[in-house]
Order: sequence, then structure tokens, then C-alpha cells
Amino acid sequence: MRDSELQIDRSCHVLYSKPCKKEILAKITLHYPEVEREAVWEQVQLRYAELLSK
Repeated sequence: MRDSELQIDRSCHVLYSKPCKKEILAKITLHYPEVEREAVWEQVQLRYAELLSK
């Protein structure tokens, strides 16, 4: 999922920074096999958007 596809109110919320995204992806790489990484990253993105919408 592309960051631009996340349904968040960009007038009052900021998407994670590039260094933050890089760190999250590095942690996913450490802890998940390659075939699962894309799905895990999408779950992280959706959870982040969900938390911002509350």
C-alpha cells in the first residue's frame, strides 16, 4: 500500500517521517521472513491510520 493511499486527515495529521519509516521497515526486515514483509508493513500502515482517526 502506498502512503498516499492511507485515509488520514492531512490537514491536522502528519504521516510518519522518512527516517521513522526506514526504521520501521528495518525492524520488519529483522523479524519477518521476506514473503511476509509486505503484509506486515501494510498492517502497520493501516493501524497507524486507525490510531490517527480516533
